[in-house]
Amino acid sequence: MFEFKSLLEEIIEDNDLEMLTPSKDYTHDQQLYMEAYNQALKDIHSEFEQYYQEFMKKYHSFSLN
Repeated sequence: MFEFKSLLEEIIEDNDLEMLTPSKDYTHDQQLYMEAYNQALKDIHSEFEQYYQEFMKKYHSFSLN
């Protein structure tokens, strides 16, 4: 799970950098696609964070029972 989170964060960061300083000329449609794709990745990351925290609380609690 940690590797998935790290990889997702790395991809988002790379995409953000590509949007700021493009490595080539993109068409308007390509730019829109990239923005939407990156937003979808950010949404996945947000949901993952939420569910991961719930998972950790539920399955990794310190209990003697």
